[in-house]
Amino acid sequence: MDCTPDAIRSRDGRSQPCDLSLLGSRRRQRAAAASYLLFAIILAIPILVTPSAAAAVQVIVNSDVQQQDLPQTALGALFGMRKTRWPNGKPVKVFVFGDSSAAHGDFCKTVLNVYPHQLRRLWNRLVFSGTGQAPIEVDSAEAMLRAVAETPGAIGYLDKQLLQSKAEQVIAVDIAP
Repeated sequence: MDCTPDAIRSRDGRSQPCDLSLLGSRRRQRAAAASYLLFAIILAIPILVTPSAAAAVQVIVNSDVQQQDLPQTALGALFGMRKTRWPNGKPVKVFVFGDSSAAHGDFCKTVLNVYPHQLRRLWNRLVFSGTGQAPIEVDSAEAMLRAVAETPGAIGYLDKQLLQSKAEQVIAVDIAP
């Protein structure tokens, strides 16, 4: 309802009082809709501007594993400590960064589609129930590369930029859908 002098008259010509509360609620509705839209745009900007974190993390395996690609479900089983042997029968040794590491957070969220605390809770359940063990934690990218390169059946992950300089020691695994 528009509260201009022309709008105060009804169709039959009688005078109608202008309901100012309606006018205020409509303005509030428009303002709320505009603020929601602005909020959605602000949330979308980092997604559009930031390069994908999945492209920055590379899964690596020891050269004796002979796996060129692994499905995402297999990676979830390996890093969730549910799969303990490779197809060739060798035992799997999983290496990860600590929970507070940015690389670990990116890896969990983008590759495994879980939060780091969810993965930690799964590992703790395996350890405390006596049905499994947690992966081996390393402190740095160099330690990760060295551990995966020197341990038969090892799997881990690194930043792709760090991997390019030492690619001959490990195999970079592609993630199959």
